[in-house]
Order: sequence, then structure tokens, then C-alpha cells
Amino acid sequence: MEQDDYFIFAGPSDFQIALWDARPVAADSRRGWLLRAGEGCPMQLHVPRGVVHGYRNIGPVPGLVITVASVLFKGRARAEPVDEIRHELDPDSPYQFPSI
Repeated sequence: MEQDDYFIFAGPSDFQIALWDARPVAADSRRGWLLRAGEGCPMQLHVPRGVVHGYRNIGPVPGLVITVASVLFKGRARAEPVDEIRHELDPDSPYQFPSI
């Protein structure tokens, strides 16, 4: 993974954010975090490359998330593979949201 991601969670709903440190330097101490952000707790978040992440709306109304990546989608001229793995599609993946 060669991409950093930046998010703004400002509302009008609330979101649950899950982060798992999958960087090689963290192999001895894999860590995960569960955050809440949005209308009740506005947040801007920088997710460095190598940190697996996801978010979901947990509020009663649709919400807005602003996201910016550090690299162009599919690279220059859209000629490179997408730097994204859909971990939630693998039922055996350790990167799953906990039940609410």
C-alpha cells in the first residue's frame, strides 16, 4: 500500500471508524482502534499507508464524509492498478467491524 488517506467526518450523522495497524514495523504488536466521529464529535483523520481502515454510518440519517488520497486514483493516466483491498469481502479476514 503506497497511499495515505485523509478523512473529514463533520456530520450530519455519526460514523464508526475501525483502524488496524498492518505495517511491518507493527508486526510484533498488532494494534487496532475503534473510533466514533461525526456530528457528535467532528474529526479530521490522517490514515497512513499500511493502516487498514474502514468506516460506516451509525447515525439515524445519511452522513457526509470528505476523503482525499495522497496519490491519484489508478496513477497518472489511470494506468496503474488500484491500491485498494476489499478486506470485508473475505469472511476469514481479521479486518472486520465488530458487531454493533
